[in-house]
Amino acid sequence: MMVPLQVEVRLVNWDDPSETEAVTFLTNHYATHELALGRPLPKEILQQLVPKLRQLPTARVFLAWEHHRPIGIATCLIGFSTFKASELINVHDLAVHESYRGRGVGRQLLEHVQQYAIDNGLCAVTLEVRSDNLPARNLYHQLGFRDLDDPLPSDHNLFGKWNVPN
Repeated sequence: MMVPLQVEVRLVNWDDPSETEAVTFLTNHYATHELALGRPLPKEILQQLVPKLRQLPTARVFLAWEHHRPIGIATCLIGFSTFKASELINVHDLAVHESYRGRGVGRQLLEHVQQYAIDNGLCAVTLEVRSDNLPARNLYHQLGFRDLDDPLPSDHNLFGKWNVPN
């Protein structure tokens, strides 16, 4: 078993080139995983990623750093719960560089997103995960996420939700 890492997690500073490069690098690295696309993103997508995220007022991108090395990313979007008439945050992508997986980085990223939800008066953290991604599902359950439905036979995704405590 690997020793858990203590990392610094923070929102991306869009004016810092090293942080925007980290967003592109980690997103592309994530895309190559077999549970994602299984291949790198096309060059034109990589060129558009940061400018479009930066323009999106609902985007919240968190980076995990070990010293000065970016090792994890949580790309999130602010959404809205009609049943609670309140904003929520959706974890669109959560990825840890393969060299650091299994060392608590994903947990720290998600805990940071949960704390962000609490600190900003959001009602929930939502996400979706492939039903065959057992390591991610186990982590989500450990952090209090619950499955919302069973997947349809043609669907590989499960949806999860963590309600902010009252």
